[in-house]
Amino acid sequence: MPNREMIDRVVRNAEQDMRSGRLSRRDFLRLSALLGISTGSAVALAACGAGTT
Repeated sequence: MPNREMIDRVVRNAEQDMRSGRLSRRDFLRLSALLGISTGSAVALAACGAGTT
């Protein structure tokens, strides 16, 4: 089972990928949900991303 540090690292990397356009907001939210990140937190991070999906 992944620990909190690993999940944090994956989410930070996914956030960077989303901001650079390598990952869509939809995929970011999907990944966040799979990792157990709250919807409110994931939406707030996704809103910071550039562009639309």
